[in-house]
Amino acid sequence: MQSATNTDYFLPDDHTMQIMEPEQLQEVGSYLTLDKFDKMTRPFAMPAEDFPPATPQCLAVRFCEDIESQGARRQH
Repeated sequence: MQSATNTDYFLPDDHTMQIMEPEQLQEVGSYLTLDKFDKMTRPFAMPAEDFPPATPQCLAVRFCEDIESQGARRQH
């Protein structure tokens, strides 16, 4: 049985990631203007036509039909 103090027992250092320095997104002391913000976020913006509708149309139509049919049943 090997001793727990053996250095081969632990993972070597090359299995760990190095700590990276934080990136500086803008100059120190500069302000983020609306133009700069727009240029930074535009590549990630999704066009309005790509958004799904708020309510799927087939469910909205079916819901309205169900309510109308229930109203007809109550009148009889």
